[in-house]
Amino acid sequence: IARLSRRPLMMAPDDVGHRAFGRVLACVGGAIHVPAAKKVARLLEAVRRMGDTGSRTLGGCRVIVEREWLLVCRGSRHVAAPVAVVAGSTVRWDNRFRVTAARPGQGLRVGSLGRQGWSDVVTIRPDLKNSIVPPTARSTLPALMDGDEIVAVPHIGYVRNDRGSDAQRVDIRFWPRMALSPIGFFLA
Repeated sequence: IARLSRRPLMMAPDDVGHRAFGRVLACVGGAIHVPAAKKVARLLEAVRRMGDTGSRTLGGCRVIVEREWLLVCRGSRHVAAPVAVVAGSTVRWDNRFRVTAARPGQGLRVGSLGRQGWSDVVTIRPDLKNSIVPPTARSTLPALMDGDEIVAVPHIGYVRNDRGSDAQRVDIRFWPRMALSPIGFFLA
């Protein structure tokens, strides 16, 4: 998820604004390459004309205009299928997250939270309804699952009480194929 101030992006010279926004789309969308320059230019022109609300899609992302802000989140149609979490290994999920497992329990996998998962989580933890994660992005968050049950959703601080030890053995980090900066992400 990225939240950008709309005005500076609209005021930037086209080449700078288009390159920067293309990189945001690639990062949030889990792409290896920035979307085509012409497509980014058309999207930004549509955003410029939109007024206070509206949305468009590009590069596996949904771009939502919220007055002076642009919210860029993963499009739910493009989220990858769940993958198994294997002890002692690292896997990439949805080209956006690195999942490392020390010693997970049998049958754990990582996939998108989804609408039903969100509903299940807030039934158990109603306080999460006030999460800072925008509703349009919640379903695409990575969730640690055992069958159809949500064990943990680290990015909103949810861990099912009876499965806390399993969740603590799995590290899920945002690690996109294309970082916002050419320097990239690294562990400190």
